[in-house]
Amino acid sequence: MVANSNKHKEGYVLDFEDDFSSSELDDSKWFPYYLPHWSSKKEAAAKYDIREGNLVLKITEEQRPFNPKLDPGVKCSNVQTGIFSGKVGEKIGQHGHRGNYIINEEQINQRLYTPHYGYFEIRAKAHISSSNMVAFWMIGYEDKPEYSGEICVMEIFGRQIDGIV
Repeated sequence: MVANSNKHKEGYVLDFEDDFSSSELDDSKWFPYYLPHWSSKKEAAAKYDIREGNLVLKITEEQRPFNPKLDPGVKCSNVQTGIFSGKVGEKIGQHGHRGNYIINEEQINQRLYTPHYGYFEIRAKAHISSSNMVAFWMIGYEDKPEYSGEICVMEIFGRQIDGIV
């Protein structure tokens, strides 16, 4: 969702942009966790650096899975622009794509940037190994079942490609 403000897309107005020019992630735009309601903020925290105007998401060897009990092999580093969580013990929460997930840690619901329509651009570079996946998705806020969904803009599986994309 980093737009180049020097380019204009006819019929659209730029209303969200981040050039990552600060050394800190802008928490008015980004929520740096991967679905922490299904695990915890501690387990789901993004590992990242900001270097020369680039957000660099990292997955480290010593990093624990985001949900060790239900997804023991899934390590994530993620930023989101919104988060919805039900109450602890409930099964309603953002991106509850698996029926066995229950809310483990309630989150403060936030809508930082949750558009209904739009045109999206991203510039991305990834180091991918056979055990990685790199993606850019737009998922629903999901405070109601009909607001669920996923638009996959980019999803690259390392088991199919090994190297720099």
